[in-house]
Amino acid sequence: MDRIEFIDANLNDTVPWFIDILVLKGRKMRDKLASFLDKRGVGTSFFIPTIHTTALFMGKRELPECRICFGKG
Repeated sequence: MDRIEFIDANLNDTVPWFIDILVLKGRKMRDKLASFLDKRGVGTSFFIPTIHTTALFMGKRELPECRICFGKG
């Protein structure tokens, strides 16, 4: 489990219907994990693209932490 990081959820306040993780080795490893899980009947989805890269916000502000998460989640 040294290649993924679970994102904390406050289980006292909510019951999650999914679990967020970051794949620390980047997008290629993320895609391999998703394929592995899919072959075993486990659904996955990726983080949505960062809002500052959309046409509406392009070039107005850089959010490096968002880029990091998008490539791993």
